[in-house]
Amino acid sequence: MTFALTNQCGKTPVDVMWVDDECHEVFRGIVTPGETFWQDSWEGHVFRLRDHATHKLVKEMTAPALPGAPDREQLWKGPRTELPLVVVKDGDSPMAEAAPAECFHGGGRAATLHVKNERKDEPVFLMRVDSDCKERDARTVNPGAKVDVNTSEGHAFRIRDMGGRLLHDIPPTSLDTTTYLTVP
Repeated sequence: MTFALTNQCGKTPVDVMWVDDECHEVFRGIVTPGETFWQDSWEGHVFRLRDHATHKLVKEMTAPALPGAPDREQLWKGPRTELPLVVVKDGDSPMAEAAPAECFHGGGRAATLHVKNERKDEPVFLMRVDSDCKERDARTVNPGAKVDVNTSEGHAFRIRDMGGRLLHDIPPTSLDTTTYLTVP
């Protein structure tokens, strides 16, 4: 889903913070008075609005999915991020088993991940990597098939073969990690 926040707080800019599964706040943007901020999310995700200067909590909210609401494609002011195509080939050798390069970061713009299995005889399994760096939600990609997964820039994935061997580690797309400081 996509939701819009309009800052109607007079002269005060607010920081939009997404609250991850471990209750950590992740900065998503600043909304100046009168400005509208667009955010892709999922129903149930929690956001906090904080006064930009004092960091005082202004509001905590959960964006609800509304019946009959327009589709995000009609509202969003920019296209989904098209992530690079990941191709699994017959000759791909398994990678050394290790922890994921990066875990789920959360947030980010809507994105589409494209995975193509060029293997002739063997399906592969696309796994989402959660914030605890655990692989979840295995999705089968059959030989010769291509799948397009709607996701967000902050999601990480891995691809494994039928024997469970790691073939690809797909880290999240780089997110804006700009640090904003208020200087007296």
